[in-house]
Amino acid sequence: MKIRFDYVPVMLVSVLMFQLTVLPDTLNIQPLARLVNTLILFVLAVGFCLLISKKRPTAVILYYSLPLILIILGYSINFMLALSSDTLGQAGKLLPYLGALTIPFLKKHDLAKCWNIFYVFMFWTVVIGIFEYAAIFGGVLEPVRIETSRGVFFKGIFSILHYLDGGIPYYRFYGVFPEPGTLAMFLTPALVYALIYSKKLAIGLFLIAIAMSASLGGYVSVLVVVYLFISWKAGKLKYMKSGKVVVFILAALCLLMVSEELTGIYKAKQLSASVREEQVSYFIDDFVAIVTDKPFGFILEGESLTALKSENQNYLGNNFSFYTAFVQGGILAFVGYTVFFSLNVIVLIKYYTQNHDPDRLTACAMLSLPAVLLYAFQRVTILESLLFAFLFSVPLLRVLTRK
Repeated sequence: MKIRFDYVPVMLVSVLMFQLTVLPDTLNIQPLARLVNTLILFVLAVGFCLLISKKRPTAVILYYSLPLILIILGYSINFMLALSSDTLGQAGKLLPYLGALTIPFLKKHDLAKCWNIFYVFMFWTVVIGIFEYAAIFGGVLEPVRIETSRGVFFKGIFSILHYLDGGIPYYRFYGVFPEPGTLAMFLTPALVYALIYSKKLAIGLFLIAIAMSASLGGYVSVLVVVYLFISWKAGKLKYMKSGKVVVFILAALCLLMVSEELTGIYKAKQLSASVREEQVSYFIDDFVAIVTDKPFGFILEGESLTALKSENQNYLGNNFSFYTAFVQGGILAFVGYTVFFSLNVIVLIKYYTQNHDPDRLTACAMLSLPAVLLYAFQRVTILESLLFAFLFSVPLLRVLTRK
């Protein structure tokens, strides 16, 4: 009997465990995580070389592949300029873009299986995270202080909480993710999947987790997702256009009702909000001077971008995705990222202006993508995650090439 090894789901689970979450820190398996990520990088690089000669539609080459190649080229140039034993970890920044060029074109890529694996992973990690959260604040589980590359945290068994001065755990829910906002961002496509496939228990669980994260981006994402989901469902009605108009009016009324609360939450963030605003305005206002001064990006230091803060007064962090792309790969990466981001927006417009598409897996991607792209003004988006290649690339290409 011939045994076939389905490596794509194995890669996806590895990405979920060793790249998206803090499990390598909470389980103290960082060397294993580095090894697995190195193997994934090697597999994707080989796969890209083997698939590069395959014939593809012109639209895919120009609007999908070429921008990704520009990003990889820009990142690679900057990586080589800063190459040292301390910066080897920066090579992992290539993974999302190599994956997007490789994974959707693999014969073994099963979109339905990938979405189900992602959903199951999110469901059970949230369940475990909430139990640990309740056990820590209920005094049943004693949290352990750990130091990571992202800072100091408390950990339960699998999940983490932020460590406040005085040894007090922060109330916001992190689960197994490095930030509450990151948790909320990855919960968004999981919530869409649960809505489309009518998984009522998961819908409630994911909404509770987003509420516990106290993430403004998460709250806005829920509003966007609910509107788009109802609109998509309305597309199944006989009077499709009328249904969508009604949905739009109801969504606008709901947004007006909660706008004051959302504004209050945003103002309460104070420094966090002002830093994000400063990054966007600084990069736009001084774009020419910044590009002229550092055409290949900032010289990378250490395994993450945090080392740049102490050495570069002009570096303002990585809360604005377009700026982050420039920092890591100069003008080439910035142009590639901007074009690729724009492609996603154009494909979304095409999807929502064409006749109703009943395909549920395509809907999972197209309904969650608008919400997660909004995170470009807060932190890295789904585009900078290898998860994009597994869940979003195939639906994106389907809509792009559809007549």
